[in-house]
Amino acid sequence: MSLPDAEVRVVILTALDVEYKAVVAHLTDVTEAPHPAGTLFEVGRLRQSSCRVAVGLTGAGNTNAAVVAERAIATFHPQALFFVGIAGALHDDLALGDVIFGRKVYAYHGGRADNQGFHATPEAWFPPHALEQIAHQLDRTGMWRTSLPAAADPKLYFRPIAAGEVVLNSATHPLREQLDRHYADSAAIEMESAGAARAGQMNRSLPTLTIRGISDRADGNKYVTDAGGHQANAMVGAAAFAAALADRVPAGSTSTGAPSPAPKQQNIVSYGGLAAGAMDGNVYLHPGLPTAAVAEQPTDGPAWRPLPQTVDIVWRTDRSGHSGAIERSALELHLMPIGDAARVPVRRITALGVELAAAGRRSGLFTAGQELRIDSDDRAAWATAVRYADGPAGLVVDRLGQRSAWRPLPHDSLGAVLDDDDLVERLTGMLATLMALNVPDVGQYAPAVGAEPAMMLTVGRVRDLPRQNATMGLSSPPNVRLAADESISTRDLRRYPGEVSAELAARLLVALRSLRQ
Repeated sequence: MSLPDAEVRVVILTALDVEYKAVVAHLTDVTEAPHPAGTLFEVGRLRQSSCRVAVGLTGAGNTNAAVVAERAIATFHPQALFFVGIAGALHDDLALGDVIFGRKVYAYHGGRADNQGFHATPEAWFPPHALEQIAHQLDRTGMWRTSLPAAADPKLYFRPIAAGEVVLNSATHPLREQLDRHYADSAAIEMESAGAARAGQMNRSLPTLTIRGISDRADGNKYVTDAGGHQANAMVGAAAFAAALADRVPAGSTSTGAPSPAPKQQNIVSYGGLAAGAMDGNVYLHPGLPTAAVAEQPTDGPAWRPLPQTVDIVWRTDRSGHSGAIERSALELHLMPIGDAARVPVRRITALGVELAAAGRRSGLFTAGQELRIDSDDRAAWATAVRYADGPAGLVVDRLGQRSAWRPLPHDSLGAVLDDDDLVERLTGMLATLMALNVPDVGQYAPAVGAEPAMMLTVGRVRDLPRQNATMGLSSPPNVRLAADESISTRDLRRYPGEVSAELAARLLVALRSLRQ
């Protein structure tokens, strides 16, 4: 069977079958994905989520973990890699079944031995800051506990983990003394995380982290606790937390495959149409412009597909019911699903507002203390800024699957500016936020971008703010909007967010210039 075509966002590796089963229990639509060398991965979607996860079995030991991690990264190009499994407790305050998020992973066997004893020379790996912050938020809110059985109540700890090549089952063995002396902050011991972390580091510093459930105390009673079913019990909490955290990994935030070259912005050329842009030396035009001016689409970037007709978009002020003429200019991005769109159930819509608020704060669309209006009805859910003093900002998902985001543009007392570099950065962040939302995905989306109000909006540079003078479009239309007449695959939106954003930015700049002519 060939590898699934849909993008895998997170790879989760385990060492034992009992660990593997616990992780796969959180997936649906599971299919096999065999590696040419024989490793059998399985790929599925997290329940009630669009996040796709690949699961692999490494066997015991850091070497096995590193080899399988390398294969998984090369095959799936994920945004993050998790190693999830059981571990032995080294701290007395840990209970069986508790969960450890490894805020540091030691390869504790590194060292030098001489007549004076053992001298540790450890290596250590740390989880990415952004994922650790999300993990803390999941702990504070308790959101990761929603999938736990009623009887399960594990505690979550953020502590270092020691990974070596020995199954420790003794409270008095010299290894225990070595750990106490050199790695006293380690809360648990296991055998795979250092190998996985090393593989992640060597693959463009792929975000890699460890989640472990406590199955024994490494004190001589391991086989008794194992026989009592504590390995499976320990994986209940570890797998639940891993699934919740995987669902929060942003889509398209990291490239682990061949690096995509930065788009080279050439002179923007207009052939009489609304929007024509140039990137990597290729000119892109909306359908309907002279075909002689259209160069071939690049084969190593996003594929834009013309639609038979323009897709209707619900814009920001369409939802609010007012023109927004006295507001600060805001940049808005909309993704409309194309084809057989999976409608968002009303019961999902009613619970989505809080998630939109959290997603907006994580991505920086909303500031940490910004007051938000969070609500929903039978048609849409939204989180929007209450006070417009700093400009409009919001996230919306409706039942038809349209995803929308908007945020204020850089401004001074003379109005707002569209800056090419700034536009690409803002659109890339908004696109990543929209694609990471926990709502059903489809194969194709039609993107639409715009800015409103347009009267005090000019092309300029953020570095030139504040300005002494600016040319206003006093007779301009109230907005500048690009029609949704082309589609892009979900895969390309996640794989090439920068290139997609650069193209949309180029089109928007040309559209505004055409209003000023």
